[in-house]
Amino acid sequence: MENNIFIWLIPIILLPIFFGMGWLAARIDMRTVLKQAKAIPMRFYKSLDAVIDHKTNVAADTLQSIIDEQHETGQQIESYELALTLGKLFRKRGENDKAIALHQKLLSLADTPEEKLQKIQFELGQDYQSAGLVNRAEKQFEDLLNSPLKQQASEILLNIYQQDRDWEKAIEMVSNFPQDGISQQFDLAQFYCELAQKALIESHLDEAENYAQKALYINKKCTRANIILGDVEFKRGNYAKAIEAYTTIEKQNYAYLTMVGEKIYDAYDAMHKPEQGLDLLIGYMRAFPQLNLTNLIYEKLLLVWDFKKANEITANLIRINPNLEKIYLLTDIAMSEGEPSLKTDADIIKKILANQINKSFMYQCKHCHFKSQVFFWRCPACGKWETFTPNRIEV
Repeated sequence: MENNIFIWLIPIILLPIFFGMGWLAARIDMRTVLKQAKAIPMRFYKSLDAVIDHKTNVAADTLQSIIDEQHETGQQIESYELALTLGKLFRKRGENDKAIALHQKLLSLADTPEEKLQKIQFELGQDYQSAGLVNRAEKQFEDLLNSPLKQQASEILLNIYQQDRDWEKAIEMVSNFPQDGISQQFDLAQFYCELAQKALIESHLDEAENYAQKALYINKKCTRANIILGDVEFKRGNYAKAIEAYTTIEKQNYAYLTMVGEKIYDAYDAMHKPEQGLDLLIGYMRAFPQLNLTNLIYEKLLLVWDFKKANEITANLIRINPNLEKIYLLTDIAMSEGEPSLKTDADIIKKILANQINKSFMYQCKHCHFKSQVFFWRCPACGKWETFTPNRIEV
C-alpha cells in the first residue's frame, strides 16, 4: 500500500524540478535572442526599409558600410550573408562590376567553409552572366557540377547553351544531369532538330536525317523532325517519301499541317500530280477548318483549274469556318465576279480588313502568351519549345 502511495507522489515531487528547468531554458533562449538582436546594427533595418521603398542605392550603401565595419573588426564570416545580399542588390541595380569585385573578394577570404565558397561562386557566375561575360559564367557553373549546387548550376548552363545555340553541349548537359524527364526529353528532341536543321541548310543530308531520326526516337510526336525528314527527301528527289514524312504530321499534331501545306503541293507537283496535292489539301481544310491553308489552296487552284471553279471551291471552304483573314479573301473572290464599278468600295473594305488582320492575327505562345508576327520553335520570351501556335490566331 505504501509503495503505491509513493508512486503517485513521484510526479508531484518532480513537478517543481521540471518547472525550474523550463524556466531556465526560456531564460537562456531569451538571452540568446536578445544578444543576437543587439549584434545586428540598426543600419541593417534601415537597409531593409530602403529595399521595401525600392531605394536600392540607399540599401546597397548601408549594407556596404556594415560589411566594411565588420571586416575592420575581424568579423568576415559574420558578414557573409550580408555580403551575398549586397551582391544581389548590386546585380539588380546593374552594377555588375561591384557585384563581381565583392564576390571575388569573398572567395579570397581565408578559413571560409567549402559550402559557403560554392554559394559565392554560384553568385559570381550569375554576376558574369548578367554582365554578358558568358564564357566566365560558364566556367563558374561548370566548376559547380560536382557540388551540392549541381542542379541549379546545370539549369543555368543549359539556358546558356541554348542562348549560344551550342546544341552539342545542351544535349550533353541533359544526358548527364537529367531532371524533369518528360520536359527535358521534349527539349532534347528539339536540340537534335536544331542540329538537323543546320545540317540540312549545309546540304549534309545524311547527317540531317540521322539527327531528325534521333529526335523522333526521343519524342515520337516531334512534328519538326518529320518536317525536316520530308525536306531531306525532297532535296534528294524522293518526292513520295517526302510526302509520306509530311503527311505523318496529321497523326502527330494536325495543327502543324499548315507548315507543310505548300511543301506537300510542291512534292506532288514535282511528280506531275498537282491535282492530287490539291485534293489532299482541300481534304485537310474540310477535316480541320482551323488550318491556315485557304490562301495557299486558292493560289494553287488558279494554277490548275479555271477561275470560276477556283472561286467556287475556295468560297465553300471559307464558309466552313469564316474569320477576318478568310473574309478578306472572300471579298476578293466576290468582287472578281461583281460589278467593276464597285471595285473602289471593295478596295476600301479590303484595306480596313487588312489593317485589322495585322493587329489581330498573330502567333502566340501557349505558355507565356507572348505574341509575334513571326513563328518561333522556341519562344523568345519564356524559352519554352514548341509552344507557339502553328496557325495564326485572333488575339
